Amino acid sequence: YVWGAVAYAVRPMLLAYEHHPQMFSDGDLNIPESGNGTADILDEVKYELDWLLKMQLPDGSVLHQTHVPTFLSDSPPSVDTNRRFYQNPNNESAAIFAGTLALASRIYAAEGMASYAATLESAALGAWNWLSPRGTATLDEAEKKVWAAAEIFRMDPTVTSAKTHVDGYGWSGQFFNVGRFNSFAALTYIVTPGANATVVSQMRADV
Repeated sequence: YVWGAVAYAVRPMLLAYEHHPQMFSDGDLNIPESGNGTADILDEVKYELDWLLKMQLPDGSVLHQTHVPTFLSDSPPSVDTNRRFYQNPNNESAAIFAGTLALASRIYAAEGMASYAATLESAALGAWNWLSPRGTATLDEAEKKVWAAAEIFRMDPTVTSAKTHVDGYGWSGQFFNVGRFNSFAALTYIVTPGANATVVSQMRADV
């Protein structure tokens, strides 16, 4: 699935590493990638990111999930031949993809993985360009889209459509909730250079 649970898993791991890199090292998880010179937590996240990249279509949209009818499966995965289907792109998958990869691009760039970070950035921008002109049908979609916009703008301050979207969200009186995506957006935007000072003030009041 490319949905909210992806960000709930990846976002805190990336932020934990960004804020406290000294707490994580190469080899501390004893995974196949241990010993490659990269902190194991970043290798773990990269495994998910690499799968996400496979879910993006050429127009920037992102497939929502792969699905097996009646949840058929076999073990080990190497012998599982059950037929799988892709589910069509939607706003949620694009928003979660864009926000997650934009955040990851910043972290991996800071770690010197410039080529991989550029791949993530390009994919995130493609998803945002597909998502940006599309309306949102639910509050949940709107919250995920504004988080994607905030992460895109922090990743690349030249993407004015992302900044405009965050600024126009309507922040005055919003309820701060650490589990909601509009709160994720606020926490990102508050620390982004070039953010609108009035909007940041409203966000801080909400927090």
